[in-house]
Amino acid sequence: MDRARGAPREQPYLLEGRLTRADISVASLLGPLVMPAEHPFPFSKHTLLAALEPFVARYRGRPLWRYVERLYREDRLQ
Repeated sequence: MDRARGAPREQPYLLEGRLTRADISVASLLGPLVMPAEHPFPFSKHTLLAALEPFVARYRGRPLWRYVERLYREDRLQ
């Protein structure tokens, strides 16, 4: 997440200025970690194991985290 943190800030998507497979792949892989409200499968706070919370807290709110939230909020097909 640290290596990719600058890419979403500079442009809305990772490549080509539009939604691509790269964006979908990142959102798919990080969706269970970010747990966006718009995810097709509902998450509860109990889903996250207590042992993972320190790891998640380290990345919550960073640019790539917000990027994944935005992809689910704005670009997810209904």
